[in-house]
Order: sequence, then C-alpha cells, then structure tokens
Amino acid sequence: TFPLLGIAPLSKVLPPYAADVIYLFMGGFIIGLAVERWGLDRRIAFFTLRLVGARPGAIIGGFMAVTAFLSMWVSNTACAAMMVPIALSVVDLVLRTRTGAGLKESGGIPQDRIPERNFATGLLLCIAYAASIGGIATIIGSPPNGSAVRYIQQTFGKEIRFFEWLLVGGPFTLIFLPIAWLLVTRVL
Repeated sequence: TFPLLGIAPLSKVLPPYAADVIYLFMGGFIIGLAVERWGLDRRIAFFTLRLVGARPGAIIGGFMAVTAFLSMWVSNTACAAMMVPIALSVVDLVLRTRTGAGLKESGGIPQDRIPERNFATGLLLCIAYAASIGGIATIIGSPPNGSAVRYIQQTFGKEIRFFEWLLVGGPFTLIFLPIAWLLVTRVL
C-alpha cells in the first residue's frame, strides 16, 4: 500500500521482505505444514510409544525428545500445536486403560485420580518445555532466533550461519532437555 499511496517507492518497501531470515522461516513453516498434512507427527509419536513403552517417565521422555527434535526444524509454537493433540490422545488412552473412561466420558481429567492427573500435567508441560528448548538449537526453531541473527547482522555486520548457531544452541538443548525431564518427572 505504501507505493500505491505514494508514501515510499517499491524499491524501499520490498527489501525488508526479501531478507534471508524471512525465507528461512517460510521454509520452516512449509516443513511444518507438510509434517502435519501427511501425518508424520502422529507416525513419529506412535513410533516413540512403541519404542519407549508404557512407563509414564519413559513416555514423557520420548515425547520430549520428539518434540525437541521437531522444534529444531519447525517453529516451536507450531511444533507444540502439533504435539498437544497427540499428547491428549495418549492421556485419553491412559485414562481408558486405567479407569475404563476416556477424557470425554469422564468430563476431563479426573481430579480425584492423582496419578492420571499428574501424568497428564507432566505430558503437556513436557511438550511446552521441549518445544522451547528444542527451538533454541537452530535459527528456524524459534522466531526470536531469526530476529537475533538479523539484528546481529545489521548492527555488528557479523553473519551467523545455520551451523554456527547450531554449535551454540545444540549443546544448550542437549544439556537442558534432560534437566527439564527430571523436573517434570518429579511431579509424577
């Protein structure tokens, strides 16, 4: 609208939209849409459940690993949005197995059944934590990462490449993911 109204010429309006970071995010969103469209997130979750078994701590750890990995390549917010419905399905399955009634039949998570309530809370918290922690590992994992890269480039003239960021963010993720798992499983 700026060029149409004569406020600024097209040559001044378009450059911010053609920044490398914008295309990097666009690629991450496209990957996220493809993962969701083809059900890859559910396949990964089912594979994780087969791999880790039925122990609550193992399920939480498996979901944290999957969420953190996906969050490295898709925006952490989009990753959490993909994983929460899957986690609710797992909670429903646990409730059906232990109580005979799922989320809808029991009107939600039973407040008098502390093990199920703690498991549901822990599983949902682990997704939020893992998405945030995994999102730090790469530039496209979280929008603030891309903003930081752009700011550093514009302010200091230092271009940070994808693998340079991964060398700093990757170890952070590897250290803090187990710490978060320990904190969440203490609730169980």
